Amino acid sequence: MFDRLPHTFHNLKCLKLVLRNDTYINLVANLLKRSPHLETLILEVVKDVTIKNWGDELSFESKFHHLKSIEIKDISDCLNLKNCGNLFKLLEFLLKNAVVLENVILTDNEELSSGDLEELNKKLQAIPRASSSVTILFP
Repeated sequence: MFDRLPHTFHNLKCLKLVLRNDTYINLVANLLKRSPHLETLILEVVKDVTIKNWGDELSFESKFHHLKSIEIKDISDCLNLKNCGNLFKLLEFLLKNAVVLENVILTDNEELSSGDLEELNKKLQAIPRASSSVTILFP
């Protein structure tokens, strides 16, 4: 599949992906590698999908010098990190490598309890960041 894709997407500034299952991590990783000017990444997680086995795909060395905004939609299934720990790994990978990241927006279709938000925020605050000005928002 990747042999038909351009080597680099120089003009790609915004990428929205709907994650329906875990088989597409190879595609996600390749798109990130091939998008040096990506500024906005939007991920929508389909309910009841367990995302797994992403660690090896995210082991490449890369700094994202243009990525300013990350939005992850429908995060309620990811509050249980055993079910969605690899989406968390992706977010951790991006936080560690996006040097100009300004905001991470985490949204959900359901109203999350204050305890769930507090737990998620605590885990997110513990992740090291390449950008000193990143803000994590729960609108």
